Amino acid sequence: MEFPKNKLKETLKSGKPAIGTFLNVPSPNVVEMIGYAGLDFVIIDSEHGRPDRETMENMVRACEVSGTTAIIRIPNVDDRTHYIHALDSGAMGVQVPMIESGELAEAAVRFSKYHPRGIRGLAGGRATKYGAIPTTEYVKQANEQTMVIAQIETVQGCKAAEEIAAVDGVDVVFIGPSDLSQSMGVPGQQAHPDVRKMIDEVTARIIAAGKPVGCLTNSVEMAADQIKKGMQYLCIPSVVVYGFCKNMADAIRKI
Repeated sequence: MEFPKNKLKETLKSGKPAIGTFLNVPSPNVVEMIGYAGLDFVIIDSEHGRPDRETMENMVRACEVSGTTAIIRIPNVDDRTHYIHALDSGAMGVQVPMIESGELAEAAVRFSKYHPRGIRGLAGGRATKYGAIPTTEYVKQANEQTMVIAQIETVQGCKAAEEIAAVDGVDVVFIGPSDLSQSMGVPGQQAHPDVRKMIDEVTARIIAAGKPVGCLTNSVEMAADQIKKGMQYLCIPSVVVYGFCKNMADAIRKI
C-alpha cells in the first residue's frame, strides 16, 4: 500500500487556484457534504473549534471518503503534541496560526516533518494504514506529501512575510484578515482600506518569494480579484447555511 498523493499540493504546484473552507463544527457529516460539493480542501479547525481526537480522526476519514483534502488548523505553533495528533490522524497537512517570524515558521516545519527535516514523533497507527505502509517508506512519503500552511495574521507577521515564505517546507502562506484587522487597530473591519492594502502588499511580496498565498474569500467577486492578484488557496465561508435559512425565513414571513 502507498501513501496517498496530496491532490491539494499538486493543484497548487500547477498554479491553479484551490477552493476550501474552514470548519469549526465538529461534524464528519458536514465534512462529507463539503467534499461532495466539490471543494478541494477542508480546514478542520481545532484552534477556534474543539473537535476531540476521535471526532477529528473521523472528520479526516470523511474528507477521504468524499474526495477532499484534510488540513487541520492546530491551536498554536509551539506545542509539539498538536502536530502529532493532527498528522497521525491521517490529515494531509497542518495550518499553523500566529506565525510572526521565520523562526516560528521553521519550528512549524520541524514539528511536522520526520528526519532529516524535522523531529515529528514517529509511531504507527492510522497514518501508516495501521502498518500496511512500511515505516521507512511512510516517513519518506509523509515528508514529501504533507503540507505546512503558515498563517500570518498580525502586523509583525506581515513585516516578516518574506522570511516566513523563504522557509523550506512552508507550502502556503495564509493571510488571516480577522486577526490582522485587530492587530491594525480596526478589529472586525476586514474590508477597511488599510487592511485591504496591507493584504495586497503582503500577497505580492509572498508571491515574489515563490510561495502560494491564501486568504478568506467572501464572494465570487472577491475571489476573482484575489485570483487576479495571484492568490491560490481560497477559503470560502462554511456558515452560509445560516444566511440562507435566515433570508428564506424572512422572505416567507413577509408573504
